Amino acid sequence: MEMDNPNARSYAEYIEHTIRRVFGCDDRSQIGGFTESDCIIDHPFWTMVSALTYLYGCRKICAETLENFYNTFEFTTDFSIEELLSFSSNTGMVNGRMYEIEYENGEEAMEAMKDAFSSICARV
Repeated sequence: MEMDNPNARSYAEYIEHTIRRVFGCDDRSQIGGFTESDCIIDHPFWTMVSALTYLYGCRKICAETLENFYNTFEFTTDFSIEELLSFSSNTGMVNGRMYEIEYENGEEAMEAMKDAFSSICARV
């Protein structure tokens, strides 16, 4: 996948390493492709929600934590990292549709989602 925004790969790799810590994996091959940055670039929200759902199932986080993350970042469900980063303001066009987000721009939204995910995972 060729990317216009080099930060997309950095975000995906950071999230990949966080997820691998959640699952106790040393490398990508141990639990499958959903932990790989290539998948994360296309589906960051769902990848993070999947990891948090696992933590909830293991009783390492409460339902409220999972629900709060989901509700806060649900607006990103249809966006790849690159699409989210393309928002130079609180509005952006993705696949011919105009979206409005509650952040100054996509970078701020991606940073907030990454930080929230990382913070939850660090507590377990």
